Amino acid sequence: MIQTIVDKLALSIASMATPAVSADRIGQVEPMSASQLPCLVVSVAVDDFRGTGLSRFARTGDVVTEQSLVLQVTPGANGFSDDLRSLRLSHLPLKKNPASVPGPFGAADLTVQNVTAAAPAPYSFVPQPAAVDQFSLDERTATLHFGASQPTGAKLQIVHWTMQWHDDIATTRVRGRLFVDVWDIDPVQLDSVSRKLTTGLFQGEAGLRTNGFARIALTGLEPISNLTQQPAHGSSFAAWRQRIGCAFIFDHETGGAVSEGVPIERIDVEPRGFEGESMLVR
Repeated sequence: MIQTIVDKLALSIASMATPAVSADRIGQVEPMSASQLPCLVVSVAVDDFRGTGLSRFARTGDVVTEQSLVLQVTPGANGFSDDLRSLRLSHLPLKKNPASVPGPFGAADLTVQNVTAAAPAPYSFVPQPAAVDQFSLDERTATLHFGASQPTGAKLQIVHWTMQWHDDIATTRVRGRLFVDVWDIDPVQLDSVSRKLTTGLFQGEAGLRTNGFARIALTGLEPISNLTQQPAHGSSFAAWRQRIGCAFIFDHETGGAVSEGVPIERIDVEPRGFEGESMLVR
């Protein structure tokens, strides 16, 4: 989590209107050579972790998504009835196109076309189908009814809207302090980089909020000092450094990944307290 804070700060700084340095020059490792200057080295001190209540639940991650399937017409398989006059959709629940008008399902919410040949042949969504290329929808059972039996072996493309299940998104609010060490080869250049950085942080640019920072407040500015940097490998080099201190509040989100749910084909219900009562839902 703490490394995420550093990564998000780097993205925020690099996306500022006048970035102090590019994202590849912001990290947690001190410079190893003068060619890596200017750069920003970030350290983090966490003071407090807090959830948002209800086991840190923030919001559901489920989204309405468009589903496209190509099914081969086979009696009693792939959702087709034995007489090939109906097709039960398997990716449920059935949802309306978010861009369509409210009301019953229509052509904007669900389309069918025969894609056996090179040129697709679209079907018509009608209340009372009477031809092989016409269909209606039973919303209660998510079943398509055709006006005539579909030709065995043909391929139908079904496009409709459904729900894609995601893990719930949980948020942990992190409060703490950021220390940004500005490094450069020259004190004048360092001062320029430092001013760009403090200006962007003070103005609280939109990129900070987008990357999870609810608040960043400048709390300190140490003097510019010179030093000789001795890396673990290679020759030592002269450099200048200034530390900028900030207090921050960061909202760390987890979850939202696509769940492993599969279409529900059968539910067995055995209510307690009702002797001998049971139900089977397919």
